[in-house]
Amino acid sequence: MANGPTFISLPNELLEDIFRRAQTPSSSLFALANTCARLQFSCLSLYLQDFGQIDPEESCTVIMEGEPRDDDVLAALSLSTFITKTKHFSCRFQGSSLHILLHNFSRVERLLHRFSSVGAVTLDFNAQDKTYMDITDRDILAWTDSIGQLLNTILERDCTSLEVNGLTQMTHVYQDALRMFRPQSSPSLLSTLKSYFSPSDQERQTQTPPPNPPPYVLSGPTWKYERNRFGSTTKTQTPILAHLSPAAQIKSHLTHFTIGSKSLLCPPLLQWTCSVLASSPISTLTIRDVNFFGATWSILTILLPQSIPTLKRLELSNIGSFSHDQITRLMDSFPDLEYLSAERLELPWYTGLTSHTMQSIAFPTFRHLVELRVPEHWILPCFEFTPESLPVLKVLTIVFYDGEGWRRLEDQHSPVRKLFVDLSGRGQGLGVTVNMDILANTDIIRWMQMQRYQRSRLEEDEAERWIHCVSGLYLMFKGRVQFAHVLNAKPIVEAWFGQFPGLKRVSLRSQDKEAATVKSMEEFCRYTMPSVVKRLDCLEVNGKELTMEVSEE
Repeated sequence: MANGPTFISLPNELLEDIFRRAQTPSSSLFALANTCARLQFSCLSLYLQDFGQIDPEESCTVIMEGEPRDDDVLAALSLSTFITKTKHFSCRFQGSSLHILLHNFSRVERLLHRFSSVGAVTLDFNAQDKTYMDITDRDILAWTDSIGQLLNTILERDCTSLEVNGLTQMTHVYQDALRMFRPQSSPSLLSTLKSYFSPSDQERQTQTPPPNPPPYVLSGPTWKYERNRFGSTTKTQTPILAHLSPAAQIKSHLTHFTIGSKSLLCPPLLQWTCSVLASSPISTLTIRDVNFFGATWSILTILLPQSIPTLKRLELSNIGSFSHDQITRLMDSFPDLEYLSAERLELPWYTGLTSHTMQSIAFPTFRHLVELRVPEHWILPCFEFTPESLPVLKVLTIVFYDGEGWRRLEDQHSPVRKLFVDLSGRGQGLGVTVNMDILANTDIIRWMQMQRYQRSRLEEDEAERWIHCVSGLYLMFKGRVQFAHVLNAKPIVEAWFGQFPGLKRVSLRSQDKEAATVKSMEEFCRYTMPSVVKRLDCLEVNGKELTMEVSEE
């Protein structure tokens, strides 16, 4: 009698069906995967599905919590040799000791080293993690080497998008200090005018660009980083820096770099960051949630442009306090920018003293800038939006953070209102799409009533004259939109949107991204905006176009 099929000779589909019907615990699936190679595919696939990893080669998400375990998701991914690449890899490191963090760095690095490629990588660290105070040179060197090796492995695996958030434990290794004289290479209004007239764009394209070596970050003409002391064992004269590996420098395909970590903009990692900017084909640089002040930005406004002077897209958000000189120098140093977004940047208290004190400040000339997104308080009297300063601008978005922008716009001396009057007066030949991004109250009907009341005090012809240029509205909500408790909501909504005679696009977005919030925004649109949508070209909810059946009256 011939021998029948054995259990492990069954097809993978049958094995998975048996394990699923038997409701095999995740821990047992992991243990079975270690018994023989034949069961690894079925058991590990089911194990990863139990932890949300439906298609690991499409997306992997790993959370490193406390002490490492032998049967966690990262261990399962490491055993799953049939997973050879992934398009999206995300890893969150929870707060832990330095020893555990270094061990987790090594585990993640070994997994990514086995992959043939990773498309987009996100590394999240708790921004509230405390800095390591009782550390030695050996600790600093181990941390620098470990995180540097992980970052280099990511770039060596054809990563195109890298995002690093948090990672605050080692931002105090060096202390910055400014020297009290101005660098000869600092951009000025005169140098900007010179660059405007020579050479021409065509001449620049025919010239071979010089090599762009990364700058040495620890010292320069106007600054010097010095090691902080953490104890008697610290040798303050020993420089410790993370460096880009030769393989990462050659293989880097990074096009989008998001810096949400102060550590990437401070030594020891600052050297690695500048090397990546200088060596990679980065088109978009995003810097957010780093909250620097004073001397640090004076240094970075020199180092970053030196590393990547041909940057095309720059996004800044919540990065601390700037002086006018610092922000102008930073923007002036990227002459090839095509997109600039600057949000939640705090200008110092003396910014608004008098316009006379700011007469010497010139707005940078962006010869290639197509889209500009800035907060309302950046539209200052000395920042003139003219065809000379922004010759190819196509999209201008003004951001209002507190939802009370209308009250300030009622002031005839408001810089934003003056800008709108100027843009509206240029007529249809303007060629610039003007958008307003407003933080709206979740009690949307009451909020619109209040805003409409404030606006109704203006003369209608004056109102239409200065706001006719606005063709796009973006409304941001912090939670669920409330509107059902107000009777006759439709006329209120129609009147509020009716204040914008040139309106063509409306977009509603939520900060929490919860399904209930998105649903409430969709219901608000369908219930209150059927008449409004007739004159719109596009209506979006959280980035997706919302289709509505509009009846002809």
